[in-house]
Amino acid sequence: DDNDSALDKLLSPSRTDFFSRLLPMGGKQSKSVVDFNEASKQLRRDQLSAIKESFHLLCDSKSTRDSSISKEKMIEWLKDRYLPADIDKLILERFFQLFDIDSNNSIDFSEFLILEFVMRYGPDHYRLHQIFNLFDLEGNGKITKKSFLKVTSSLLKAEEGTSSQGWCHV
Repeated sequence: DDNDSALDKLLSPSRTDFFSRLLPMGGKQSKSVVDFNEASKQLRRDQLSAIKESFHLLCDSKSTRDSSISKEKMIEWLKDRYLPADIDKLILERFFQLFDIDSNNSIDFSEFLILEFVMRYGPDHYRLHQIFNLFDLEGNGKITKKSFLKVTSSLLKAEEGTSSQGWCHV
């Protein structure tokens, strides 16, 4: 099957080594929870195929190479799939940033695979680590009081439906 052949090419050792060098997350992002190579090795073939199919639907492309999902489309998909509809913009932006490994405001296949692995298929400790990263706004492996209050305030606004001047204004 041509699709399996393309998937095998994408997951070839030379290709996964390239993606691994993109990690950990750059900028003010936290250290990556898992790299592409590790995630792809832990997924079954049917899971890889499902991830590839979802990616193609979101980026309107049959090709995995050089395709990406726009930030706007990805944020809408994240809200539909993983996050409450009324979630605060700060949390949406931060959640997107955690998986936009190359900080180019779009999600390519390697980033999408990591996102799906962490959120759907991987062990719980990856999700717990990603929650820590959500609060680590400086990307230094620590949660400052200011970051904690800022993220918590945003989460509580979504939960309680309060205004931007909620109980914990930062």
